[in-house]
Parts: sequence; structure tokens; C-alpha cells
Amino acid sequence: MQATLQPPTTIEAQAERAPWLRVTPEDGWLTLVLLMAMVFTTISSIQNVTPAWADGLDILTTTAAMGLLLGYLSVQQGRLPSWLVQIVATAAGILFAFQQTTDRVSGGNRLDLWRRTQTWFHDAVLLHQSSDDNRVFLLFLAILSFLLAYISVWLVIQTRRPWLAALANGVVLLINLDAYTAERATIFLVVFLLITLLLLVRFTLSDNMRRWRARGLRFSPDLTWDFMQAGAIFVVVVLLLSYLLPASAANSGLNDFWNSPANPVQFVSARVAQVFNGVGGKGPGTFAFFGDNLKLTGSVTLTDAKIMQYTVPNAADDSTQYLMTATLDTYDGQNSWSASQPITKSYHAGDQQPSATNITHTNTYHIRFLVSLAGNRLYAPGDEVAGFSVASRALAGSAGSPTAWFSNEALSAGDGYVAAGYVSSATQNQLRAVPYPADLSGQAAQITYPDGILQEYSSQLNISSEVAAKAHEVTTGATSMYDAALRIEDYLRTFQYSLTNPETPPGQDAVAHFLQVKTGYCTFFASAMALMGRSLGMPTRLVEGFTGGTFDEKAHAFVIKGTASHVWTQIYFGQYGWINFEPTSTFSKFNRAFAPGPGGLTPGPGTPVAGNGTGVPTVNPGEKNPDFGTGQPGNAGANPFVTVGLGASLFIVLLLLGLVLALTWWRLLFRGLPPVAAAFARVARLGAWAGATPQRSQTPSEYADELGGVLPGQRQSLRRLSDIYTRERWGGGASPDALREMPRLYDRVRVAATRVIVQRLRGAPNALLGAARRERARRRHRLE
Repeated sequence: MQATLQPPTTIEAQAERAPWLRVTPEDGWLTLVLLMAMVFTTISSIQNVTPAWADGLDILTTTAAMGLLLGYLSVQQGRLPSWLVQIVATAAGILFAFQQTTDRVSGGNRLDLWRRTQTWFHDAVLLHQSSDDNRVFLLFLAILSFLLAYISVWLVIQTRRPWLAALANGVVLLINLDAYTAERATIFLVVFLLITLLLLVRFTLSDNMRRWRARGLRFSPDLTWDFMQAGAIFVVVVLLLSYLLPASAANSGLNDFWNSPANPVQFVSARVAQVFNGVGGKGPGTFAFFGDNLKLTGSVTLTDAKIMQYTVPNAADDSTQYLMTATLDTYDGQNSWSASQPITKSYHAGDQQPSATNITHTNTYHIRFLVSLAGNRLYAPGDEVAGFSVASRALAGSAGSPTAWFSNEALSAGDGYVAAGYVSSATQNQLRAVPYPADLSGQAAQITYPDGILQEYSSQLNISSEVAAKAHEVTTGATSMYDAALRIEDYLRTFQYSLTNPETPPGQDAVAHFLQVKTGYCTFFASAMALMGRSLGMPTRLVEGFTGGTFDEKAHAFVIKGTASHVWTQIYFGQYGWINFEPTSTFSKFNRAFAPGPGGLTPGPGTPVAGNGTGVPTVNPGEKNPDFGTGQPGNAGANPFVTVGLGASLFIVLLLLGLVLALTWWRLLFRGLPPVAAAFARVARLGAWAGATPQRSQTPSEYADELGGVLPGQRQSLRRLSDIYTRERWGGGASPDALREMPRLYDRVRVAATRVIVQRLRGAPNALLGAARRERARRRHRLE
């Protein structure tokens, strides 16, 4: 009996037809390249924040590459169940990220990193606390990079949803861009948008081509090339025009939503801030800027992360006041400041604290935290705190005046409150008339300087003789306490500001050493002025807080960064209360009116005007040429496209539009011909530009031979292309195999012809000059 072949079952047949691995992507390599560029742009935005989020961010490139590789292999394999592959690939990627982190920051000690991760999970996830472990944060970023790359490949190739991949990368990018300046954020955003739009253009074309092939429709072989060219030019034009169009006011509703905790992006950012503690001094987390003691150390590191933002609802209020949170009055003679033994005072929400003087005006700020700040400290603008919209408590010294302010309830990222502060309205003439406390006696002294103020803020204990001697030297000839304070302030402002300094020699007074080396940061400047003033009999204290914010157009608010943390000096002037002074160089002095005039307060000579009130600083640390209190966009010249000039920008636009018109003409040139005839006609047009113009007397094969002399490497392709064209035109139609072969033939000829055309264009100027020289030589010969 003859054996018969049994047909395989359906499953077996599918298994035979499905390859183990499809190497070439169905949508083409360009789709995969654009996808990789989009992912690595997002990863690069994480790696290039300065200062860095964490140490070892270079491993994110490797983990993202592993995510792209495993994701591609997972979607291209055709034998194993998809759910099994996803689980195995994800587990392998997480283990790879763990190993990369271990090798980078733990010296290969996997057990140490595992224990650290367990501690973080227990504290941050189970107990809802936070972690400041830099290594766990790096592991988090490594796993995030792998998953972002893996999911992006899966969304684009497997589920055919590239917009979801763009959304996932865009969310990560937007969260990260808050750490950048506006200029650098714009660069990353423009590159990301350019790549993403090109990916969507390419994917849309690829999806349509799949459907056309399934329906048996024929299309031009150079459609992909032309479509991507036109799409790229269109994307560039759109992005370029977005720079050239005039800026308009931001929509307040959208701004409010974007900065609201209800915004998903802000929610994710706040969640990260909750579980990580600003590791590496950077990024979202819980930051601790100020404590009960202040120590003068050689160097400090200030984070560039955004800490809080505020708005000023009253137009008459000054938006550039310093925000104070604590004062210090006692120096130990070596290197530390502290507050006197405090008592606690409690205040209900909205309670107003008394001011030391009636010659003040009140400023009101609406403050919102962008990160969680340790200690629940409250901040208020001006020279003294007036009150808060939340229940609070204050620590007060023997004089009864508050020295630090705290919220009764925990305030985390996204929480806010209203703060009011007193700003002195005293003029320079009024302050100049205030005598030293030692020059008063009896009832006048009691009225001008309360006993508690002199007792708490005038102690000259622990002031070294070097500091006192320098104070007397600098103020020689000063006729008032205010003039003496100005001379000390001006003298210290000649010193150099630096965050990196050598440590004070052991056993030496840090302030005296600072007066010798004449370099340091704000704590040294403020300490020197406070002690020098006290040695002359002035009631002085240090103040901790932040300088005024810089207006952020996106947030529609004034934003304060960690670099704005600051220490400055206050001096008590009789009935006018506490007055701010700024002895730190590179920070502008506080403005004070010189004397009342017909139009109000007249600025004093030598001090630049800023804001609309008194006591206004004009420079924010770490920021150059800030635009305080205007609420207007920055200088348009900062835009690189505008900087090169409007004429150059218009030239670029016209050039791009010319390219678009040229491509449109090329696409419409042979629109009425069948695909094969259109391809051969384009080859003839390219051949003419390459130097082989077709003649009416030539057959297709004859012209192919002639063009083969110009393109010798494409003789076989040209002959085959002319044969397919002849069969379609006069032989009853080309075969399906020939139609599938034709696009590859056309692409080879097009590339080769383009090279020859470019070479001819390069030599055209020389050819023209040579022809002109030969013509002049012939003329001279005829004349001779």
C-alpha cells in the first residue's frame, strides 16, 4: 500500500510558518532607529542635569539599550507564548539593572545593595517615610530606564500604538525638565518633539503601506523616501515657526492645572518626592536647609532643585522680598551660632503677630512647596513675620520676640499657605537719627530699646579682639549708628564670595579668620557684620531663609531654588525695629528711601532701585541678570533663532518652503502613469541630470545601455528595469514577482544617479570657469 502524506494540524502548520526570530522589522529599520532616538533623548535628559540626580548615571545608557534589545527580541520571536516571554524578559532586565548598579556604586557587593533596597522598601513604601540612599535611587533610575525602553518597543511594534510610547517618554521628560533652565529645557523638548513627530510620520506611512499590500494595491517605489522627506521638512517648519511666532500670555487655567497636585505629572513627581529624599542633594525629595544651630564650615553645597514658588496677589506688594524662617543671636566664639533658650508660642490660623514698630507696611505671599522640607518650617517675606494662614508655633527668646516659625501640621510637596510679613518703611534719614543704645539713659533708653532686646542681642561675649579692632578701624569717622553699619556692610562687600574654602585652623575663631582671608560664603559675611556691629554696641542677629524668587513664565509664579538659601544680618534701630542688611558680595544691597519727597519716598544715592518698596534685594544667588517682579517674559534675544536675526530666520523658512515645493513638483510630475512607468520616467529624468539625456529614437533597452555607461555599476539593474517596463507597456503586463522586484531596482539606480548628479553640481562652477577661459582664448586667437 502506498503511504500518503497527512496534512499537518493547524497549530503545527502555524509553528512551521512562524520563524523563531524575525530579524528585519516589518516597519523597516527607520522606525526602529527613530524609536531608539526618542528613548535615548529621554534618558539623556536625566543624565545631563547639573548637578547630577545621583552618582553613576552613565549606566542608564546600558540599561536602556538592554531594554530596547530585549523588547525587540520579545516582539520579533514567533514560537513562545507572549506572556511567558514578557515575564522572563522583564525579570532579566531588572536583574541586569540591579547588577549594573551593584558594579557601579557598590563595588560588586550585591548583598549590600539588596539590604539597602529592603530598608528603603520598609521605610518608604510600608511606613510612608522617605529614603536618602543614593544607591537605591540609582537602582530606581536604572530599572525605570530599562522599563521605559522595553515598553516603548512593545507599544510601537507589538501593539501598534506609537503615541502611547511617545506619551510615556514625554511624561518622564516633563518631570525631569523642571530641573533645567528654560534654555536647556527647550533644547531637549525640541529634539524630543522633532524625533517623536518623525516617528509618528514614519509609522503612519508604514501602517498604510501594510494595508495597501494586503489589498493588492500598487504604489510608487519611492513613496517612502518622498514621504519622509516631506514629513521631515514639515516638522522642521512647524517647530521653526513656533519659535518665530510672538509669545502670548499663558492661559491661567492651564497653568493652575499644570501646577496643581491633581495634575498626573505633578502627582507622579510628588510621589517620587515622597519616597526619595533628594539623594545626592538633587531632585525631588525632603530637603533640610536650616536647623537650630548654624556652623561656619569651609565649604557648602547648594542644590539647584526648585524648592517652592509664590505669587503676590496685591499689586502694591513687593515680589522680591527675602523669606525668613529663623533668627540666631548667640555666637560661641569659634564657629557656631544658636538661638537663646526658647519658649514656645502658639498661634491660630490667621493670627497676627505684633511688630516691633508701627513704621512698616505688610507684604502678603501665597506660598506653595514644590518639595517636602524637613522640620515643617514656615517662611514669610520682609523684616519680621506678621502671620500665617495655617496654625503655627513660634520659638521665642527672653525678649519675647519669635526666633523661628513652624507649622503645626506637616507640609509636603504640593501644600501651600498664605504668609504675611512686615517691611520697614523707615527712611535713611530716620535711621541715621537713631543713637547707639549706650548714648541713651533713663526713660528714653527704655522706650527706644526695650530691655529684652538689649539683653538678648547686644551681648559682646565671645567676640574676639581682632573682630572688635577691625570694626573700630572700619567705622572711624562715622557720625551715627546707621552710618557705621553702612561702612561695615560696604567693607565686607569688598570680600570674595566662594562656596569652596579651606577649613578654619583648629582653635581659631572662624570670623576672625574670615576677616584675614577675605573669602567665604553668606554665613561668614553675615556673621562678621553681626559681631562687628555688636562690638560697637549695636543689637544684631542673623536671619536664615531664602532670597526672593525668579519669575517663571511656565509656572506663572516666582520660583525659589535651593541655591537661594541664604543668611543675612539684621540690626535693631530704636523705634524702627529690625532692619535688613546685606553684607555678602555679589548680592545687591537692600534699598531704603533717603527722605520723604513730594512723590513719596525718594531713593537714596548709590543704591539701585528695584521693586516698589523698601528693603528690596535685586540679585538672586546663582542667577545672572534676573528679571524680578515684572511678571513678563525674558528677553527675546535669549532665543537662538531670534538671536541670529529675523532676516536669517526668514531665509531658512523660505529655503524649507522651496524644498517642499520641489518635492511636491517631483511627486506630481508623473502622477498619471502606472507605478512601473512612473519609476522608469523618474530614472530617465535623473539620467538626464546625470548626463545621459534620452532621445526619442531610443528604445527603453537602448537608453538603459546608454545610461549604464554613466552608471557602470548599475548596468544589470537598468537592463532589468527596462525589461519590466517593456513587458508592462507592450507585453501584456509585468508579473507579480517583477512588480515586487522593481522598487529595489529603482532604489539602486536612484542612489547611484544622485551621487553622479551631486558630483556634476560640484564641478559645475569649475566647468563654467573653464568654458569661459576657453572662449576668451578663442577670441584672442581670432584677433591675433
